[in-house]
Amino acid sequence: MDNSLIIIRTVGLSNVIKTFDMVIKNTYVELMRILPEMGGGALNIILKGSLGQIEEAEILLRDMFEKKGMNYNLIVIPNFSFDIINLDLQELKIKDDL
Repeated sequence: MDNSLIIIRTVGLSNVIKTFDMVIKNTYVELMRILPEMGGGALNIILKGSLGQIEEAEILLRDMFEKKGMNYNLIVIPNFSFDIINLDLQELKIKDDL
């Protein structure tokens, strides 16, 4: 079952492209979203796949980031339930309580 996620945070579009290219060529994972952070140029890549493929992607990414000296954060969610979120960004609303 493809119910595991990995969230990769890195700075710069070129780093995102390198990351995505390397992972897609070497594992069977699916791109869910690329989410920009407000200010700073950081991007979050969310990939979905089986736990084995997500763990393989994690190993490949850690090796690549450390060899190239790139700044990154990785989070693996091994058993994610897609029923608890709505992935349609048009329905996501951020409310300010100010």
